[in-house]
Amino acid sequence: MKNQYFADIHDYHKWCLVLGLAKAKSTSTPPSLGYLPMLTSNDETSEGELTHYQANNGDVAIYDYLRNCLEAGNRDITYLSGLMKLIGIKLEVSLNQPYFRHVDRAIQFDTIPISLWRQPLIFIDPDIGIVPNSKNHIRQQDWSKYLLWSDLESIAKKMGNNSDLLIYQHLSQNSNHHIARLEELCDKLRIIWPEHQIQYIRKNAVAFVLITNQDASLRYFSEFVRNTGFNFVQREADRVSLMKASDADHSPTDPQKTTYEQAVNRPLSCPACNQHEFTIWPLGWDSHAGFRCSQAKGANPNERKRWYKETYRHLFRQR
Repeated sequence: MKNQYFADIHDYHKWCLVLGLAKAKSTSTPPSLGYLPMLTSNDETSEGELTHYQANNGDVAIYDYLRNCLEAGNRDITYLSGLMKLIGIKLEVSLNQPYFRHVDRAIQFDTIPISLWRQPLIFIDPDIGIVPNSKNHIRQQDWSKYLLWSDLESIAKKMGNNSDLLIYQHLSQNSNHHIARLEELCDKLRIIWPEHQIQYIRKNAVAFVLITNQDASLRYFSEFVRNTGFNFVQREADRVSLMKASDADHSPTDPQKTTYEQAVNRPLSCPACNQHEFTIWPLGWDSHAGFRCSQAKGANPNERKRWYKETYRHLFRQR
C-alpha cells in the first residue's frame, strides 16, 4: 500500500470488499477487522491517478467518504479511521510507522499484537502482493513491497481458528499470465493452510486471495462478485464466472441427478461421501476432494482430485 493509492478506484473497490466481508464474517458488535497495510513510500509513477469513478453499485457511504477525501487532498491511510467510524467497523491496525521496511521485516512482524491475528477478518495490503517464484528481477529496495512465504508460514501459526485472511495481490501487465499466477499462489497457500478454502477474485491486474474455513465468507465472496458489477472473476478450478449468477432456488441439489448447468452456484452435497455440503458449487471442491473427502481415491491430493473430477465429470464444466 502507498498513500498515493488512497481513495483511487482500486482502493474504493478494495474497501467495498473488505468492509462487506468484515460485516459478513464478524459475530461481534460492532464488527471488527485486523489490518496490516505494509505501507511503503510514495513514488513518481502514475499509480493512484484513477480517481474519476462512480459508485457502481458499491457501498455509497464508502464512495462518498473517499470522494470527500480526494476533494480535500486527504490521501493518507490515517483517514481510514473516519471511514471505519462511519461504517461501524472496529479497526485494529498495525501501521509499522513510518513505513514497512524489508530490513526490519522480522521485528515489524514480531511486534504485531497477537490480538490482530485473532480478529475475525485480517486484511494484509502489501504494495504488490505475495512474492513470485522468480525473484531475480526484484531490486533490493523493492523487497518491502512483497509478502514473503516465510511471513505467511508465521502468520498461519498465529491466526485464530476462526479467523479469515484476505491478501491484496497486484498482477503483471500481461493478462495471459494472471490465471496461472493466481492458481499457482492458491496451490502453494493450500500447503500452508490444508484445512482451509483458498479462493481468489480479480479485476484486470488487481486480485484478492481469501483463506477461510467459514461458509459465510464464501457466500459473501460470491455475492460480492454477483451483485457489484465490478466484473471480478472468482477462483475455482473450472474458472466459473459468478459475475451474473442468478438468484435461483438455493435448496440443495441432488448430485446424482443433475448436470453442471443445474448445479453451478447452488448448494450441493458431496456425491462421494454425502457428508459435506458445498455452499456454492463448485467452490472448494478441490480442497474437499484433495484433503477431506473420506471416499476420494488416490495416494496424494492431486490423484484424489483427478479421481473426483473424472468420477463426477457430469458436475463440472465440459470444455
